[in-house]
Formats: sequence, structure tokens, C-alpha cells
Amino acid sequence: MLTNNLNDGTTGFDQMMGDGMMGFGGGMMVFGMLMMLAVLALIILGIWALVIWLRNTHSRPETRTHTGAGAEGSQNRAREILGERYARGDLTTQEYQERLGTLTD
Repeated sequence: MLTNNLNDGTTGFDQMMGDGMMGFGGGMMVFGMLMMLAVLALIILGIWALVIWLRNTHSRPETRTHTGAGAEGSQNRAREILGERYARGDLTTQEYQERLGTLTD
């Protein structure tokens, strides 16, 4: 049982715990809220960084054009593929020239 040992009306428990916040008062509440906001900000920043990273790593290089968007960029990519196939020996010189002529028309 807690007894009133002092004339100020406090009990033994009140003397041991102080104001209920172990002497820190409202400062602990403010610190806790700031820490909670900091953790929330880090989570949001992490999600944002993940989205940016996924957007950059999953953009396929074959869909990006070297000279810009549109038909000109796709024709350049088609010529590159044609040149790669010719260099590997998949196409003969005649086939390469025919297909290159088709692309330039």
C-alpha cells in the first residue's frame, strides 16, 4: 500500500515516478513525434527512390532511339539491326543490300 509520507499530498509512487514522464515532461512526447515523422519521411523517400530506380532499370534500350522519337529513330534502329545481322553472317551481301534499299525507300 502506498502511504502519504509527506505533507504535500504526494504518495510514494508519485515520489518515485515524478510527473509520470520520468522527469522529461512533454519533451519526450515532442521527441517521439519528431522521430515518427522522420521515419515516415524515410519510408516515403525510400518508396520514391525505388520507383525512380525501377523506372530507369526497366526501360528497355531497344525501345529508346538514338536520334529521337518517331519514324527516323525506328529506321536507324532497323539499320543497326540489319548491320548486326550482316556482320554475324546471317545475311548475304545481296540480302543486306536489298533490305537496306527497302529501308531507305
